[in-house]
Amino acid sequence: MKTDDLLHEDLIPITNAAAHFPVRPHRATLHRWRMHGVDGYKLETIKIGGRVFTSREAIERFKRARDAVTAQDCPTPDTGPATASELARSARSRTAVERDLKKKGML
Repeated sequence: MKTDDLLHEDLIPITNAAAHFPVRPHRATLHRWRMHGVDGYKLETIKIGGRVFTSREAIERFKRARDAVTAQDCPTPDTGPATASELARSARSRTAVERDLKKKGML
């Protein structure tokens, strides 16, 4: 997603963004996520008048991207081996998420 597109979303100061996560990250963590990202995904931000903003929508995109990576990296315990159809569904889902993130410039 282009930075200018954030201007059409519900902007919030990066200092208030922590409240939109299930576990409130430290402000330094938020800045690290926007500058360096996590597993190739950055929290989208825009600087206006020397202040850094993100949007509720950007936070949701970031959380979805991280959840998709986490789901792929952490198998569910006690479910036994995955069936061929489960593996195929997972691969299709991951491909769709990656395609969406590439389209939005997040990957």
